[in-house]
Amino acid sequence: MKHSTFLQDTLNTHEVCDILGISRATLYRARKAGLLEPVRMGRFLRYEKKEIDRYIERLREENTSESVAA
Repeated sequence: MKHSTFLQDTLNTHEVCDILGISRATLYRARKAGLLEPVRMGRFLRYEKKEIDRYIERLREENTSESVAA
């Protein structure tokens, strides 16, 4: 994968927080819990868009199963 293609397919911390509507602290907790796996580029962390999509899908599944159980 070319460097420019990789950067197009990844998001920085600020972008992920904006997309998910969460704070940096919440993103850090999700990362620490193993819910999101960043890619380190030097001293920067990037998140693959497909990783964010999987995280959103897991949240949807959890919300669906909770509403079915209620």
